[in-house]
Amino acid sequence: MKTTSAEIPTAETQQKIVIDTNVWLSAFISHGFSYRAVDYCITVHKVYCCKFIIEEIKRNLIKKFKVSKEIALKDCDFVYKHTTLVEYTKNEIPNICKDNDDNHILACCQKAEADWLITGDSHLLELKKYTLQTSKHKETKIVTPREFLNMVLKLKQK
Repeated sequence: MKTTSAEIPTAETQQKIVIDTNVWLSAFISHGFSYRAVDYCITVHKVYCCKFIIEEIKRNLIKKFKVSKEIALKDCDFVYKHTTLVEYTKNEIPNICKDNDDNHILACCQKAEADWLITGDSHLLELKKYTLQTSKHKETKIVTPREFLNMVLKLKQK
């Protein structure tokens, strides 16, 4: 994954973004929309992550994709280096989704006060947005990598 500085973000344009495990995995395995979205986000915006996501990345790379532990750890190190780690307690995990793993992702969004959650998870995508508990006026928009890139490209053309 490259990290070129094609654009220099300002405080006004830089967004807070959480990238879900499935998007990181897709970015590491293939070079499609997930790869392009991750590359754009880590280059232009502020990306947040949590230990839960990083552990999920490592576990899935090794078990599901049969990647060596060494490569999985290198990929996780990449995530650590290109994101800001947030921490939350058990009490801060919302009980919104049936899948508790999805609730961890929302807790990460909450702690980061994320503007965006980029995911391929259908249950999270059904929410469309997540109202942050710290402010009833601030919401995390939940989109796929393709939707995010399409929005970014439209904004650039204006």
